[in-house]
Amino acid sequence: MNDSLQMLSQLGLSLLSLLEAMFLFLLVPLKINEVNSKNSETSFKTYFFQHMGSLTVEGIRMTAYVILWGLLLIIPGLFKQIRWYFMPFIIACDKNYQEGKIDVLKRSNELVKGITPLIAVIILFDFFAQYFIDSMGQSFQGPLQYFGLFASGLLTLGVSIYTYTLLYQIYKVRVSEVPLTEE
Repeated sequence: MNDSLQMLSQLGLSLLSLLEAMFLFLLVPLKINEVNSKNSETSFKTYFFQHMGSLTVEGIRMTAYVILWGLLLIIPGLFKQIRWYFMPFIIACDKNYQEGKIDVLKRSNELVKGITPLIAVIILFDFFAQYFIDSMGQSFQGPLQYFGLFASGLLTLGVSIYTYTLLYQIYKVRVSEVPLTEE
């Protein structure tokens, strides 16, 4: 009985993580972009297949650079990670990227330059809030243990949605403030 509950709990947490990734990387930019541009609705399936390949390739490229910078020292790797935090937004929303006119990592670096401490604070808030909520969820014992894990998973999803939406709004402001540099 206990093993079945543990398996169901792990399955539920895995599905929540998958939902969070899909929601944060694709659904939030899609819906906010539709509202802001007042375009006709785009189906999620079309949007997903249009941007998923680019997100995967650029995400692997970004991760490789961060790891290489992190091997030098940890701080430069973290600095690069913060500077490239707008990468998913550029892929999903920037027409210049979709037309192949800009490099996503260079553009993200331009947009975050000058507000790096703000982005770092938001990322740290997200990390520590999720850590605190997860710790509280793991403190439940007995029959409520799996409920605590599931509830903390839902709460951390809410924190992630809030911080990711905030970062997206900052991205939109920065796009209007920072001119596009020619390559």
